[in-house]
Amino acid sequence: MIYETHPVLDMFEPQGETPHVLQYSYFRTEPFITEDEIVYDGSATGKAPPSYWHFHTMGAIVTGCASAGLQTAELTEFAHSNREVDYDIYVGNEAQLPLCYTLTAVKP
Repeated sequence: MIYETHPVLDMFEPQGETPHVLQYSYFRTEPFITEDEIVYDGSATGKAPPSYWHFHTMGAIVTGCASAGLQTAELTEFAHSNREVDYDIYVGNEAQLPLCYTLTAVKP
């Protein structure tokens, strides 16, 4: 089972000047790179060695499971955030984004 940030959320920059305007392509191929500490509770205060994370579309995630011989048992999207507190600005809006998901895949 995967419990992860929804790929749509990675299209936004919550600390940017326009946090509700798309900043990144859903189909980006280059990694995100940061030297900021990555702390989900919002307590990051310093710099860290560079970290790289790669963006994956929901299609790539589900297809990856299928290519590994797994069968999707359940895919559920949620309107709550499992990211840093900066992302809480996307919770509870009238036009709600999918913010995280669970994917359960099983070996048939």
